[in-house]
Amino acid sequence: MSQYERTTKLDIVNSALGKISISGITAPAMGSDYSRVLNRLEGLMYELQQARNICCNYNFTEMPCGSDPHGMSFGLFEPIANILVLRVLSDYGIQPDNAMLAAANAAISSLHAQTFQLRETQYPRRQPRGAGNTLRYNRWQRFYRKPDRVPLICSTIDMDTGEVNDYTESFIDYLKPLEDIESYTLMHTGGLQRVSDREENGVIHYRLRALNPSLDNGVEQIRIKMTTTDGRVEERLISAEVLPITTDEFQFTSRTDA
Repeated sequence: MSQYERTTKLDIVNSALGKISISGITAPAMGSDYSRVLNRLEGLMYELQQARNICCNYNFTEMPCGSDPHGMSFGLFEPIANILVLRVLSDYGIQPDNAMLAAANAAISSLHAQTFQLRETQYPRRQPRGAGNTLRYNRWQRFYRKPDRVPLICSTIDMDTGEVNDYTESFIDYLKPLEDIESYTLMHTGGLQRVSDREENGVIHYRLRALNPSLDNGVEQIRIKMTTTDGRVEERLISAEVLPITTDEFQFTSRTDA
């Protein structure tokens, strides 16, 4: 694990404030500045994920705290700090210099490059399957079909066969003041197994195990239906892609030194 993966949200805030201080634009940061910049960081990360579909694995929390781990990988730390600099300067009505603008533009390009999700191009429906098709005697199987695919969005879950992992679905933004979750149901398709689930403060926590994919393309779905104490019903559909395990054969040789 790298030093950036062990750092916290406060480290990103300090990095952004340090870049501003080094440039001689503002005075040293005060206590209230840290709280303001931390809120700016949360808003920035939410915007990147929802508006730009830049998935950074950022650790969103209901009450942001500087000691919270940010959850991002090594290459995303500095780009986020460079973009955050511009957001902070706007709070003080200060125009950034050309170097800061260039760094922020490069940071956006870096984020897109690091989080870009490439999808394999499938054959069109008019493409014949060819002589190797064992189903060629069925008229409707002579051509390729359009496969189901998981959406390329940040909420899509990627799992390997046999993997067990924890996930959350937050309804905090949906709930009104003094409204809580009264009940919920969690259902999923056959390629997944639910290990455990619970609700805590408007957030549903659940653990899944990836079994063999139920379909050839590995597309699975999780459906969460929640009812509030006011009788309102909200349903969420989360897509998951279960990847089969592929094993490569290696030939190992041992050598004994005399």
